[in-house]
Amino acid sequence: MLICDAFRLMALDLSDPQRADQRMMDAIDGHMAQRAKAVGALQTLADALPALGIVAAVLGIIRTMGAIDQDPAILGAMIGAALLGTFLGVFLAYGLVGPIAARYGQIVEEEAIFLETIRGVISRFGEGAAPSLAIEMARTTLPIALQPEAVSASAAVTPLAAARRPAA
Repeated sequence: MLICDAFRLMALDLSDPQRADQRMMDAIDGHMAQRAKAVGALQTLADALPALGIVAAVLGIIRTMGAIDQDPAILGAMIGAALLGTFLGVFLAYGLVGPIAARYGQIVEEEAIFLETIRGVISRFGEGAAPSLAIEMARTTLPIALQPEAVSASAAVTPLAAARRPAA
C-alpha cells in the first residue's frame, strides 16, 4: 500500500515529489507507532507476571493458613502449590513473554529499516534520480548486516532496465 500510494501521489502531482515523500514518512510513522503499541503491551504483560505470581503465592499461603490444623503432608502440598504461583509468574515473565516481546521489538525495528529503504528509493526516483542510482543510494543506507552487495543489487536491476528498453 505504501508503494502504490506514493506512486499515485507522484502521478497526480509530478511537480512536488516532496508531498509523496512526506506522505510515506507519515504512513511509516503511523505503522511503526501501531507496532510499538503491540510491543509495549507484551512488555507490560511480561513486567506484570512476576507480581501476579507473588499474588498467587500470597493467596496460597492465606489458604494454607486457613488449613493450619491439617496434616503436615496436606500443608506441604498447599505450600508447594502457593510457591508454584511465584515460580510460574517469574518463568512466564523472563522465560517466555519477555523474550517474545524483545524479539517482536527487533522485528519491528527491522521492518522500519526496510520501509525507510523503500521510501528512500521512491523519494530519490521522484526527485529525478535514475532507478539504479536510487537503489544504490538506498542500499548504502542499510546496516551492513542487511546490505546486499552492490554486484547483486545491480544484477537484480539490469534485467528490469533491459526489459524497459524499446526493441531496435
